Amino acid sequence: MTAPAQVSASLTNSANNYQLGSPSTVTVINALSAGMTAPAIGTRSSGTASIGNGVVVFSNRTVPSFTGTAVNGVSFILSEGFESAWRNKNQESTFGGVSPSSPAVIPSGITNGTSIRLTFTGLQTGMTLNLSPVNGGALSVTSTNNTITAAANTTVIDFASTDLTAKEILQINGTLAAPSTTGSPFTTGPIQVTATFYPINPALTGSLIPFSTTYPNFVQADLGPLTIGTVVNPTTTLLIPYAVADLGFDTGIAIANTTADPFGGAVNGGATAGAGPVTISLYGRTATGATPTVVTINTSATVRPGSGLDASGNLNSGSTWTVLLSELRSSAGQTGSFTGYIFIQVPFLDGHGASFISDFRSFTSASPVLVVPPPLSTSRSGQGVESLNN
Repeated sequence: MTAPAQVSASLTNSANNYQLGSPSTVTVINALSAGMTAPAIGTRSSGTASIGNGVVVFSNRTVPSFTGTAVNGVSFILSEGFESAWRNKNQESTFGGVSPSSPAVIPSGITNGTSIRLTFTGLQTGMTLNLSPVNGGALSVTSTNNTITAAANTTVIDFASTDLTAKEILQINGTLAAPSTTGSPFTTGPIQVTATFYPINPALTGSLIPFSTTYPNFVQADLGPLTIGTVVNPTTTLLIPYAVADLGFDTGIAIANTTADPFGGAVNGGATAGAGPVTISLYGRTATGATPTVVTINTSATVRPGSGLDASGNLNSGSTWTVLLSELRSSAGQTGSFTGYIFIQVPFLDGHGASFISDFRSFTSASPVLVVPPPLSTSRSGQGVESLNN
C-alpha cells in the first residue's frame, strides 16, 4: 500500500440487486483519506513548547548567536490523516489465507506497525541535527536515530502507543550542534525533511506471492520537502536611521571589519576572518512622502569611494572604511540633496559602524548605527531585532 487509507461508501437496496433490510443503506466506501499530511513548521498544541522556526548555519561554519543564544532550533509536526492511521504492532490486525496464484500460505502475524521514515537533506559534513520527538497524551513514539548527520540522514519513527479514536499530531524538536570550525566552507542552501510511511517493500514477490518479510509494508511516497533550516553566507547588516547631505551638512560613515582581533581565531573564541565588498542602499526622503526609489551602490575595483578599501573594492579583515555620504552619492551619479536612512551590508560577521552629521565648522552630531540580525534567522517583522550593542 502507498499509505494507510480510510475508505467507505454507500450501498442502497437497489444497487446490483442487493436486498437490504432496515436501514435501507449501508456504508461501504464514500471517501479515501491519506494516513498522514505533509510535515509543517509548528507545535502540537499551545502547551507544547516550540524551540524555534528553523536552524541557521553560516557558510563559514559558524552558527549565528544573539544575546548569547545560538539560533539553531526548529519544531515541526506530522499530522495523522484519520483517527486510526497510526498504529503500533499490537494495534494491527493479524491475517492469514492463501495466495490466489499459489498454494503457499500467507504467513500470519504482524511484524511491525505503521512506522514513519524521515529523511533529511542539506546537512553537510560537520553538521549534527539532534532530534527529540515529543510524546504526549496517548501518543508515544521511539526513534531509531536521534543524531542526524550527512552520512546518517534518516530516522524511523515507531509508535509505542496511539489513540485509534483521535487524529493525533506528532511534534519533533531539533537542535543543530555547533559545527567544527575547521574544514571547507559550507555550501549555501536549504536544510529539508521529507516523510513517508515505512517499511518500504514491494507488495508481491517475483512469483506474485505476497511479500512476507514485513507486514504491513508500503510504497515510498515522500511528503514534503519541508525546509527546516538554511545555510547562508555570513553577513553584517548595519542601519543608519538618519543621514543628511544638504545645506552644507554631510554625513560621515566609518565601517570596521573587526574579524581581526586579539583572541587567537575561532578556536579560542575569536572571530572567523572575512572580507568582501560593501553594499550600500540609500533610502531618501521624498517631497510627497511617497516610498523612495532606492539607490544601491556596490563597491568594486571601479567603485571605491572614500578610503580603506583594497584595489578590488573589498573591506579586508582588520581594516576600516571611511566615506562621506556625498562621496557615496557622487559614485552613484546622484546630485542634489539627501535626507533619509541607509542600509549597509558586508559579507562577514563582526562588522561595526559609526557615523556623524557635521557642517565641518561649528556643528557635529553623532548618529547611531544599528546592527540588524540576519533576516533569515530573525525576521524584521518581529520586535526588538535591531540594537547598538552587537
